[in-house]
Amino acid sequence: MKQNQGCFRIILFFIVLSLFQASYSAVTEDFNVDGVELYREAVGPKSNKEKIEAAEKYFTQHSTIGNDSFRYKLRLASIISIKARNAFWPNEKLDFVNKSINLFSETKRDVESANNKFYQYEFYYFRGHTMINFPDFLKKENIALEDLDNAYELAVALKRPQKEILGTSVTLALKYFDNKEYTKARKFAEIIVNMAEDETQAKEYRKVLKKIIEYKETQ
Repeated sequence: MKQNQGCFRIILFFIVLSLFQASYSAVTEDFNVDGVELYREAVGPKSNKEKIEAAEKYFTQHSTIGNDSFRYKLRLASIISIKARNAFWPNEKLDFVNKSINLFSETKRDVESANNKFYQYEFYYFRGHTMINFPDFLKKENIALEDLDNAYELAVALKRPQKEILGTSVTLALKYFDNKEYTKARKFAEIIVNMAEDETQAKEYRKVLKKIIEYKETQ
C-alpha cells in the first residue's frame, strides 16, 4: 500500500515538476528582473551555496528600501528556508527556520497595511509553499494549508498564470490526500484535470490522479 502510494506520488511529481518549479518564478515575472533571476537560481533545481548567498545578499540589501521593500523581504524569507534545508546541524537548521518565520511575520504586517490583493496573493503563495515543507514538529502545516487555499482563491480572482494555479493545486491535492481530507483532495485533483490544455492531457491527468479522484473513504 505504502509502496503504491509512493509510486503514485512520484509519477504525479514528474508530470507537474516543470510547471511547479516555474510557479515560483512566474509569481515574480512582474518583479525586478535581476531579483527574479537570482531568486530562480537560489530556489531552483540547480541551487547551490553560492547562488543562495548571492540571492540572500541582494534581497537583504533591498528589503529595507522603497515602498515595496516587503516584497523583497518575502522572497528573502523563502531563500532563508532553503538555507535551513541545506544546513547540517539541527540547531543551525532551526535558527534559519525561525529567521524565515520571523521575516514572514514582518511581511504580513506590511501586506496588511498595503491592503492590496496582489500583495496578499504573493504573501500567501510564498509563505504557503515555504511552510508546507517545514517539519511537522513546528506545527505550521495548518497555516500553510490556509495560505495555499487563500492563494488559490486569489490566483483565480486575479487571473494569475495557469502555471501558478496548477502548482498550488497539486500541492493542496497531495497534502489533503495525505491528511485523509479526501473531499478537499478530490476538489483540487478535479481542478487540475479541468486545467488540462486538451483532452489528451486531461486523460493523462485523470490517469495519474485516479487514486485521489476515485478514492472511497471506506477503504
